[in-house]
Amino acid sequence: MLPSGRVGSLSLSRAACLLLALEACAVAPASAQQPGSQSQAYPGNYPPALPKRDTSAPPRLTFETVREIVLPGPLSGDSIEFLDGRIRVPLLQSVALVALEPGSEPVVSSAPRADAPDASEATSQWVVSPDGRFRYQTRAAGLLVAQKRCRHCAAGWKRAWSLRVPGATRSPPTLQGRRLYFASSDGRVYCVRNDNGHRVWAVDVGDRVSGRIAVWNGLVPETKGPWAGSVRPLDLVLVLTDSGGALYALDPYDGGRVGILELPPEKGRLAAGVTAAPDGTIIVGRTDYASTDGTLVLLRLVPAPDAPDAPAAGSEPANRPVLE
Repeated sequence: MLPSGRVGSLSLSRAACLLLALEACAVAPASAQQPGSQSQAYPGNYPPALPKRDTSAPPRLTFETVREIVLPGPLSGDSIEFLDGRIRVPLLQSVALVALEPGSEPVVSSAPRADAPDASEATSQWVVSPDGRFRYQTRAAGLLVAQKRCRHCAAGWKRAWSLRVPGATRSPPTLQGRRLYFASSDGRVYCVRNDNGHRVWAVDVGDRVSGRIAVWNGLVPETKGPWAGSVRPLDLVLVLTDSGGALYALDPYDGGRVGILELPPEKGRLAAGVTAAPDGTIIVGRTDYASTDGTLVLLRLVPAPDAPDAPAAGSEPANRPVLE
């Protein structure tokens, strides 16, 4: 048995250790709440929805009319296409082929009209990725479907993922890089990742969109900053509303509005979809209520005078798309 003084000294040592341990426990939670390095992760500290922009936001742009070409007949409801260096414009009775020769007047010819696709079809044509591994299709019931190549499947394809959104989706998908663009009758334009369907952004343009969304690639003059006087490569998303009253240019990064062309009702309406030529010319049709002929309008994008940079994208919609 140890002397009583020895027992007392051991008790005091144990008590001191216990007090130190309690103090350490009390300090630990407080230190954990302090901001640490960016590599540390805490509950609720999630990465942003969009990656960091590696370039400056695009400037405000405006649509400028380059030329108007009168067509030999009224426009049909089908989309304009740019094929083999010519603009193919579906008319009610024929197809107008417009050749744009640099430095000369456009040459307009006609071709017999084949059977037009039925605009009321419940599904769009499949859009296949450049590597042939995936294909995408919108269905009118508010569904975007993705399939991937399958060697052992009878149809050659199997389900990859699908995405359901509010409203009908008659707008066929547009594939650009790793992103898919499409629109809905609820007035929203969607951008999702092509590999898993995760939403990148969704914006409301205030009207139904049933036509194909076009991707524009071009050069825009720099008017501000140290690079003023030079040109800047830019990618934009072009959206034409069903009413034909507005053509939007959206920032593919977040869907922010970069430019808008609004057509007064007394000047008719924009029609036959929108497309872009390789040289950056924007092509859209216009119908005039006072004439039975259609008009092909060639546009370009130029910086808006004394305008700030494009604002951030609009607020997030309440009805979110559901990945299935």
